[in-house]
Amino acid sequence: MARLELIIVFALLFEVRSDNREHLYRFYHPDQDVTLPCGIKNQPPQCSRMSWLYNRDSSHTLIEASRGKIEKTSLRADRLSLDSNCSLVIKHITAEDVGFYTCRLEQQFEFDVNVFLSLLTVSQLPADSDQTRNSEVTLECSLLRYIDGRPCQPNGLHWLDETGTEVTEGVQKLSRGTDCVSHLKVKNQSGDNRKFTCQFVQRNKVEIQADYPPDLIDPDPGSNPDPGSNPDPGSNPGPPTKASLWSSLSYIMLALRFSALILMIVTTALVFSLRGYIKSLHKGNNVSLKLT
Repeated sequence: MARLELIIVFALLFEVRSDNREHLYRFYHPDQDVTLPCGIKNQPPQCSRMSWLYNRDSSHTLIEASRGKIEKTSLRADRLSLDSNCSLVIKHITAEDVGFYTCRLEQQFEFDVNVFLSLLTVSQLPADSDQTRNSEVTLECSLLRYIDGRPCQPNGLHWLDETGTEVTEGVQKLSRGTDCVSHLKVKNQSGDNRKFTCQFVQRNKVEIQADYPPDLIDPDPGSNPDPGSNPDPGSNPGPPTKASLWSSLSYIMLALRFSALILMIVTTALVFSLRGYIKSLHKGNNVSLKLT
């Protein structure tokens, strides 16, 4: 009986210690600058005692930072840095940054902060297909994940059209290792500006989404249309932008400078003409005085 109680006590202690570990899941788009947090619970930042470890898969671990400094031997050293909170900053993330990151306080494994970094991409297959012709094209949505042997959720990726309605026709869901992949076949017609959105949903929550084509994304929904575009007849162009006001002001200033230049030239010409006229009068007076 005493042995059983001792086993239960050790099990409870192990459970409490394990609860100190944090498991964070982060989802990003390619070429983003990201910051992976390293907030040890109940511990002030001590970067000189912190290390960052990286795993693309469970078979190999790389040390990216130790004692508060990025390892010079890291293949990504030029894109990695640490902030004042010991968080790992990665610039312009790519597929090679996908994986499992661990922030560790010396050798105290029970305080590990584990961050799973995933990357969502949307592209067209093949990438060099002619979009000016009427044809059927395939869009690919890929969620690149940490290679841990667990399969992707079968219903994790969803396609939406430009109205926000889920698209089910022409959808094919694949499994490429541990990555989530979904294909969408659509009719590509000349002049067609349809937009499709791929979402990754986990536990009924949209973790991340990406649009295709990306150039149709309006970063500011309330912004004015492209100055080079032709608005519909009768549409309200909206208030002038700062750029248009500065452009108009530049033209006004240029016109004023040109007018001032013309005025200066005319004034100079009049001055020289007036001087010549006065000289001629002076000469005429001198001649008349000599004759008398």
